[in-house]
Amino acid sequence: MKRKGDMKIMKIGLVIVSFIVCTSVYAKTSITFDAWMWSEPNFKPMVEAVVAEFEKENPDIKVEMRGGGWAQTRQKLMMRAAAGDAEDVMMLDAEWYYSLGSAGVLQDLNEIASKDFLADLDQGALSALVVDGEQVAVPSALTPWGFWTNQQLMKKYNLKKK
Repeated sequence: MKRKGDMKIMKIGLVIVSFIVCTSVYAKTSITFDAWMWSEPNFKPMVEAVVAEFEKENPDIKVEMRGGGWAQTRQKLMMRAAAGDAEDVMMLDAEWYYSLGSAGVLQDLNEIASKDFLADLDQGALSALVVDGEQVAVPSALTPWGFWTNQQLMKKYNLKKK
């Protein structure tokens, strides 16, 4: 399920960028896409397949993949953004979009994404990705978070849930 969501968001990102950078049907355009999973052996074939499909459907666009391990990706994205050389499409961790959005690095997707596309996404998750009134990211996957407690310790210390 996660892979399906990752493939969907990569396709979405590539389509969004194609609308931004293509000024002519016949123009040769190169876009950069940075995803931590690009260098992960389990994900690389999937990413390559999505990019190959996108390039086949859009022969005037060449996708340059950039990637590194998960640990290096955030630092690299922040450094490139600060230097004014941010990628066209980025796969972000849930915590990164705010830093990049606050720095003015991310495009307001309300300006380039169709209303139908945005309406099709989970609105709660979508609203969490707004910075200063701008939709700076879209969710690639929804992950439930939970809180587990050791009931014996709760009783021992007389703790009660509220």
